[in-house]
Amino acid sequence: MNQNNFPEFANVNQICQLMPFLKPGGVRHLLFSNKLFRKSCAKKTGRKLLLHVPSVLDFFRNQPSE
Repeated sequence: MNQNNFPEFANVNQICQLMPFLKPGGVRHLLFSNKLFRKSCAKKTGRKLLLHVPSVLDFFRNQPSE
């Protein structure tokens, strides 16, 4: 995946369009249950929640595979 083609910030639905392996429910589950994901990837602007796309990619790259 080339990070240069991605926008810097995206909402949950846009993240799911950029990364087809993610589903909206799974991203929301990570946001509410995983404090590390929320602190490293989420930015809140008023009522809008935006995800920092490079941080999301790094988060999944650094997860151990089972």
